[in-house]
Amino acid sequence: MLPFKMRVYQFVAEAANAVNADDIMDGLRGEYGGEMQFNRKRVEHYLDAIAAVSMIEESDVRFNDKGELTIEYKPTKLGIDRLKYLPKKN
Repeated sequence: MLPFKMRVYQFVAEAANAVNADDIMDGLRGEYGGEMQFNRKRVEHYLDAIAAVSMIEESDVRFNDKGELTIEYKPTKLGIDRLKYLPKKN
């Protein structure tokens, strides 16, 4: 199993469409749901960190149904290229 931060990056890079923190929480709950680090704040922090090194970029910013700021991300060309260094999912 990948470290959670790397799995967040892999999830964004392999997604068919742009994703936000809630999409990631829903998609990775089965793999990481029992870990203490599995929370929206941590996912948002990881997304910010991954975006800071140009592996992903913002594609949309809006408020969700709960009034929370929601940022959608998509992989950059660099991010897609670097995906080859991660092990393939089973």
